Amino acid sequence: MKHPSGALSPNGAHGSWQATSHARKKLRKDAASIARTTLWLYEVEDFQPTSYSIEWVYKGNVPDCDNIVARCKSIIDGACDAFGINDRVLDIAGVRRVHDKAHELCGFVQVVFDDGKEENA
Repeated sequence: MKHPSGALSPNGAHGSWQATSHARKKLRKDAASIARTTLWLYEVEDFQPTSYSIEWVYKGNVPDCDNIVARCKSIIDGACDAFGINDRVLDIAGVRRVHDKAHELCGFVQVVFDDGKEENA
């Protein structure tokens, strides 16, 4: 997904509460749709993740990890809606910041959920 709006950052430039609320709702809805589609494509039923990690691809200054997590809150909530779980059960496995010097993928974020089960290859 593209980086969530800077309006969702605790340190970002804050617009009106209506614009921020709209951004949160849209991002949550989009994330739920992506998660549902992914579950359907991979024929996954009853996915119960226990943790998640975030990969943030950026250019310029290194972002703070706590701000990355805050900006991704609506993504996590939307995915949890699709999984049918409360995000309180999830641990944060980590935040990985990737500096894209070639500017090919900058501006994207990936949130990966893990159920703790080993995959059999």
